[in-house]
Amino acid sequence: MNLERNLTQAKKHLKRGEPNLARDLIRNVLDQYPKNTRALALQKAIVNLSDCQPCQQTRRDSIDLEALNEMFIQGAYKLLLDKAATISANQAVIPDILRLEAASHAKLGDTEREASKLMELIKLESNNSEDYFNLGVSKSELGLLSDAVAAYSHAITLNSSVPKYHRNLGLSPLLHYFQILFFL
Repeated sequence: MNLERNLTQAKKHLKRGEPNLARDLIRNVLDQYPKNTRALALQKAIVNLSDCQPCQQTRRDSIDLEALNEMFIQGAYKLLLDKAATISANQAVIPDILRLEAASHAKLGDTEREASKLMELIKLESNNSEDYFNLGVSKSELGLLSDAVAAYSHAITLNSSVPKYHRNLGLSPLLHYFQILFFL
């Protein structure tokens, strides 16, 4: 048995939120070296981690988010939305899950729901310029150009170094002109 390797692996498992795997490695170390201070400290960390409700919730959130990301990558947008609804019903709203929901609605062509999820997200985290930009895009697609301009402007206020924010803000008056010209 390699003491260093087991301790290093146990630490990695703890960082990943896998206390059961870490616990097995620490037990092996403590069976041979019952007074090893590093192993005893890791064992204490495992006990504390296992008892920590917020830690358990963070691990569950991380697992849920990974699964939802995989669904999005695979194009399973409806399944993602169903799973996200179940998660949201059972726990606090997670901004990254809202982003995935908004992006899934966009992929499915449901711009109104995309905008709704983005507005919900912005209420939780009002400092993300990309969220405001995406809201501007969806508002523009809905024909709500004054709302789109406001969203693009806010994105620029938060981060003025992104060219696409400026581009879309500059295109908004042209879109308004064409909307008036072709829909009158």
